[in-house]
Amino acid sequence: MPGDTPLDVLHDVIRIAFGWEHSHPHQFEAEGRQYTDTSHGAAPGVSDERRATLVEFAPRKGHRLRYPYDLGDARVACLAAERAGPPEDSGGIPGYQNLLDARSDPEHPEHDHCPDWLGGIYDPVAVDRDAINIALAKVGVPVAR
Repeated sequence: MPGDTPLDVLHDVIRIAFGWEHSHPHQFEAEGRQYTDTSHGAAPGVSDERRATLVEFAPRKGHRLRYPYDLGDARVACLAAERAGPPEDSGGIPGYQNLLDARSDPEHPEHDHCPDWLGGIYDPVAVDRDAINIALAKVGVPVAR
């Protein structure tokens, strides 16, 4: 992503890449600073993500930032697109791990519900970069080539 990318655009990139629908609040956090969509109000000390860019927020390659999405769930996201992301509403890290366990274990009590919940075929390792780039292009985000 170019350094001048506003954080609200970065949010769109992340949610599109993970296949999320933008149905939960989110926030960017790094070094004591917090940014979010303030169009519906925000807590004191939380800044408008539309007024900050990626280079201001994460000034160097490899800089770590937190991106809580669905603020009630614990999530860790890597943006290198090496594996598929957790589906939306999968319950954060513990819920996603339970989902993967249920999917792989025919004896798991929730095993039979996995195909319905995941919408059919789900491969936690597969990443369709072309589909992600097409979705990003549709909303006007420059895509990697």
